[in-house]
Amino acid sequence: MANAELISERRSLMELIENLETQSKESHRNMEKALTKVQLLEKDMEDKSVELEDVRERVTKVAELFERKDIKQKYSFEVLCDFVHDKAKRLFAKYEAASKEKKVMHEEKNFYF
Repeated sequence: MANAELISERRSLMELIENLETQSKESHRNMEKALTKVQLLEKDMEDKSVELEDVRERVTKVAELFERKDIKQKYSFEVLCDFVHDKAKRLFAKYEAASKEKKVMHEEKNFYF
């Protein structure tokens, strides 16, 4: 009788060990999947960071055109975009004023001649 109980207990323990091994393997697979996903996300984040820096440098080059000198400091996108926007507004206002002045001068010329 004691032998039968020991054999039964041994079977139970073996089943428990097999279940734990299966759970451990499944957890390991899930962890590997999660690590792969993290690596992909880190790569994507790095690519986006490089892309963002490239765009910031391009906007800086546009600002340098308006400023007519090199910009050494790294400004935020908000500052760069506000600067470019303000300069563009002033440029278009000057263009509009010059166009109106040219039209008035052309009309005066036609009036006198």
